Amino acid sequence: MKEDPIITAKQTTEQTPDPSDFAAVFQHYYPMVVQTIEKILQERSTAEDLAQDVFWRLYHTSWQDIENLKAYLIQSGINAAYNHLRTNKRQHSLWERLTRQTSANEPSAETQWLRAEEIQRVREVLTELPERDRSLLLLRFAGLSYKEISETISMEFASVGKSLVRAKERFRKGYLKRGEY
Repeated sequence: MKEDPIITAKQTTEQTPDPSDFAAVFQHYYPMVVQTIEKILQERSTAEDLAQDVFWRLYHTSWQDIENLKAYLIQSGINAAYNHLRTNKRQHSLWERLTRQTSANEPSAETQWLRAEEIQRVREVLTELPERDRSLLLLRFAGLSYKEISETISMEFASVGKSLVRAKERFRKGYLKRGEY
């Protein structure tokens, strides 16, 4: 009978996790962390680099302090992505992005431009939201349950649903407002 790497990792009492447990946790959660970061950055290679940083920090963290490993990794990935965006102010121009993509199977330049505009619009609205609303929306979008969200951001379980509805409404208003210029 194979041990669950998550349960085994949580039971480790040492400061540094056992390498075999860490490898199992890494293999299990790495794709999810990369996907979470990639949704924010839209760059696979950068998402992979940041995901490795997240796991490097996990390896050097006391595992006793982590109550929900999945939520911890997702929140760490989200934080790493936003830290990257904050420190990396230079933006690639739309023209550079379009000229890099030369495959015939890709959508037209107009479709790509519209998609890039839409992504930028969503990012701008998210950055204008309060940190709590942004975290609620991103955690829910990442697939966390209300219980996992409440544990991750230290919110009462009963408040998550109502807070999420309010955050969605604020996002919707901001999104619609941005479309009116």
